[in-house]
Amino acid sequence: MSAFAISAAIKLKPYLSFVAAFIALFLLWGGLTWYISASNNDILAHKMSMVILNKDAPMLLIALTALAGALTGALAALSGSLFRALLEKR
Repeated sequence: MSAFAISAAIKLKPYLSFVAAFIALFLLWGGLTWYISASNNDILAHKMSMVILNKDAPMLLIALTALAGALTGALAALSGSLFRALLEKR
């Protein structure tokens, strides 16, 4: 929701909104996930990677989590930028 609102408020080309939001949210989600996982010695990440990925790869699970968050936010930012462009044409 916030990526949509910010992209609708700030005038950027749609692809720049997508890229900026993707990079920002990838770093945010990845950093927060890594911080939370490191605070408990990656115990939960080890177990979840065994369940989801069928191998012990907690960093891969963190990267996939960051990728999912980044894509979701980037698509919201792209939608906000396109929404702004649509309103400007009227």
